[in-house]
Amino acid sequence: MKLKLGDTVTWTSQSLGCYTTKTGQVSAIVPKDCRATDYGYKPNGGVAGAQRNHESYVVKVGYRTYWPRVSQLKKVEERDGRDSSQN
Repeated sequence: MKLKLGDTVTWTSQSLGCYTTKTGQVSAIVPKDCRATDYGYKPNGGVAGAQRNHESYVVKVGYRTYWPRVSQLKKVEERDGRDSSQN
């Protein structure tokens, strides 16, 4: 799946047995073999994780940024049926 800056996406994360669905906007596109910290991602615990071998996305939810796995992202369509990149 290819996303564009500003696309609205949603995904569900899990921690300690609790699942949380998050929705936000793509704020940066991270090229293959690069770290997300070079593209605005500020990890909460100070550990950014390894670079990924595919294009990935930094997503802004409120004032927080996330670097979710691309396989978990779903693009959100607007209410009129258009996808969020067709503004």
